[in-house]
Amino acid sequence: MSKRRTDSHCFAPGCRSGYPGAPKASLFAAPREDDLRRKWERNLRRDDKPLTETSAVCEHHFEPRYILREYVHVINGCEVRTPRGKPSLVPNAVPTLLPGCPAYLSVAAPKQRPERRKAAKPPEGASRKRRRPDAPDEVCDGGEMEGMDFNAATSARLSIEAIRTLEVPANYWCRIEAVGHCDLIFVTTVISKRTKLDIFHEKAVCFMSTEGKIVAQVFYQGVLCQEKPVQSLAEATSVLEEARESPVCKGGLSLSTRKFRC
Repeated sequence: MSKRRTDSHCFAPGCRSGYPGAPKASLFAAPREDDLRRKWERNLRRDDKPLTETSAVCEHHFEPRYILREYVHVINGCEVRTPRGKPSLVPNAVPTLLPGCPAYLSVAAPKQRPERRKAAKPPEGASRKRRRPDAPDEVCDGGEMEGMDFNAATSARLSIEAIRTLEVPANYWCRIEAVGHCDLIFVTTVISKRTKLDIFHEKAVCFMSTEGKIVAQVFYQGVLCQEKPVQSLAEATSVLEEARESPVCKGGLSLSTRKFRC
């Protein structure tokens, strides 16, 4: 299907989007379906000219829930969001807002029903795309979903398998599988003597699955200093980064043992 030509300015009354000197905004092409286009036309309340297939309406006249700005994937049980190159509208979206007109002219949009969550298979070869800024005044096809399922699952429970995909915080850290009560542990390794292989872990972050949730324990010099639940890869990464950046207490001399202790 050949790409249709559309107006470079907003059709809505009183709106300046697309005109010289106006703030940048994304434009959505009017739908090709006659019934849906007539709904757009009724809500826009423009009596001087009809809304045609070449008309466009800017983002300021749609509620945020009608505009798709990210792809949502579920990879290894975790939600991954990828910014779209350009925004798109959900199917059957209609403009309901007229910010440049009296408030009574805006149409009350139907209340959003809670979405039924379902498991989604991770797409093959899915990867994060580098974010591209939205093209100014770019016309987007209002009915186009760009191959993505709008009703796909948007969240999933964090798992040890997902945490295994995280990189170690720095090159002197390592990852160890299933140690004691820990399902997965990230540690720093220090050799204390040159003449003897005396290894200890100055810092350790233990992740374990308990009662259906993931708990992180942070140890410094073998002492448990923090314990908290984590619900996302971002939170797990934050715990690791905090452990990497935290200085370790070198302790002081104990009067009873004459040894340094924290």
